[in-house]
Amino acid sequence: MNSLAQKRHLVTLGKFLLAAGITLAVWGTLYSFAVDVGFRSLAFTFFVNWFLMLWLYLLGKLGTVKLWPGYYAIYAFEQDGRFYKRLGIRRFQKLLRRSFLGKINDNLKLSTPGNHALQQLDEITQTTEAAHALIFVIIGGMSLYALTRQWWDTAVWLFLFNMLHNGYPVLSQRYTRSRLRPLQTRKN
Repeated sequence: MNSLAQKRHLVTLGKFLLAAGITLAVWGTLYSFAVDVGFRSLAFTFFVNWFLMLWLYLLGKLGTVKLWPGYYAIYAFEQDGRFYKRLGIRRFQKLLRRSFLGKINDNLKLSTPGNHALQQLDEITQTTEAAHALIFVIIGGMSLYALTRQWWDTAVWLFLFNMLHNGYPVLSQRYTRSRLRPLQTRKN
């Protein structure tokens, strides 16, 4: 193995170990928090989303968090945007832009005109959507667990916060991409 291949191998191993460390730290903190405030508490059902977002944000700093390419396909019912407008996505986006999250998350805006900027924004929406979709599935599993334990209040709070923190952001990213794709094809 030549020195360049060894360096790549060490970088990959380092990233893997760092990702494992981040995962253990965040999940350990989440577990400790759940034990401290209680899995069934309102505080846990709210903050579990933020712990998981922190986890995927930190993992994203090591490399892009993405799903398989076919996941990002825009389907016919999404193309004109009416589906998302009926679900209130435009209102959600407007509220989000006005909130503190809109102020700190500037990368979800088109910085400069041009095809390169459109491609960059498309990639950012994919990364953001992937993180929220993964968290949506994890919290969905927690909601199902709460249902099996007959913790109705916990299941409802997990579901509601999951829709707010993850469901709507996923739909928002898909809506944005459905609006970007025609612009990208027009620029080419």
